[in-house]
Amino acid sequence: FHPASVKVSPDRAQHFSSESVSLSCEGNSTKWKVMRFTEAGHLSNCSEWGTMTGSTCNIHKHANKTAVFWC
Repeated sequence: FHPASVKVSPDRAQHFSSESVSLSCEGNSTKWKVMRFTEAGHLSNCSEWGTMTGSTCNIHKHANKTAVFWC
């Protein structure tokens, strides 16, 4: 078992849809991927709404919405 945590950049409590946000999976595995679950009940991985580079997801500005993110 290899636990992971999500690091948000920039590191602050609130983000706006006009801004880019990066989410990184931190842990002892490079195979972690960022996932999201939206208010509408849709489950997806970063490739549907951002660009995944290694274990970091760069969220497209137009894709920002209320959701739960995890690794």
